Amino acid sequence: MTRITKRMTPEEFRAALGRHIAELRRLHGSDQQTFARKLHWSQSGLSRVETGHSDITIYRLQEIAVALGTTVGNLLEGLI
Repeated sequence: MTRITKRMTPEEFRAALGRHIAELRRLHGSDQQTFARKLHWSQSGLSRVETGHSDITIYRLQEIAVALGTTVGNLLEGLI
């Protein structure tokens, strides 16, 4: 992941975080539908997060991190 060197707008931050989550999900070998089921989310909800069209709570980030076998810190690495 590329380290961010400038302050981002909320929209830019959501988009960058969503891209990172999608990248990690793909590296984990999971498609969006399967990963959404693992999280007990709808596929459309996961899609909105991955495309930066939805805010996400720290609790939801923690759910994603656990499902990917990583940490919330790793999900945010390079973004903050």
